Amino acid sequence: MRLELLDTLSVPGNPDKPNEDAFAHTPRMAVVFDGATGLGENLMPGGSDAAWIACFGARRLTAHSDAGGNPRDWLRRAAQDAEKSFAALRRRDMRERYEMPVASLMLAALADGALEALWLGDCALIVRAPGGKAKVLGDALESRGRERDRVAELATAKNLKPAAKIARDEFMPALRAKRNLINTEKGGKVVIDEVMQPQ
Repeated sequence: MRLELLDTLSVPGNPDKPNEDAFAHTPRMAVVFDGATGLGENLMPGGSDAAWIACFGARRLTAHSDAGGNPRDWLRRAAQDAEKSFAALRRRDMRERYEMPVASLMLAALADGALEALWLGDCALIVRAPGGKAKVLGDALESRGRERDRVAELATAKNLKPAAKIARDEFMPALRAKRNLINTEKGGKVVIDEVMQPQ
């Protein structure tokens, strides 16, 4: 059993910004990284810290998947590589956790005769077994709902329209406070997975 690439599409939300998403695939896995737009000055070389972590993660995950092992090992090793590279290349030490480059991801991999999906953040995967119904894996839909509700709450508190262009500065303290919770007990789930056996 192997994965076959049929097509890809990446459409940046804003043509004036770097594309902060990355995709990689091998016959054993496919992964999408969705870089989280930075909430401060860039610490890393390149167009943005989110683009750096997405591209770096895709490259390292591909390298580790080619070396063998299982998807959790690939992800763990790629994260360790990113941590080392971030420490070596950053322009200065972080002052707060929100400055750390972060990305959501969805990893689909063939392991032990099954399709295993690992994800963190708000990426999703649509899968359909032959003859079966399509199924959405990941937290993307629930995440978007929670995000929408939080923006509406903040907009009401600040007396702003949620889509107003000037709102980013008004929302920045709340965005930074939320991102400061990443990789903490209050930050919630980190990695979730599901295994689909062949039918």
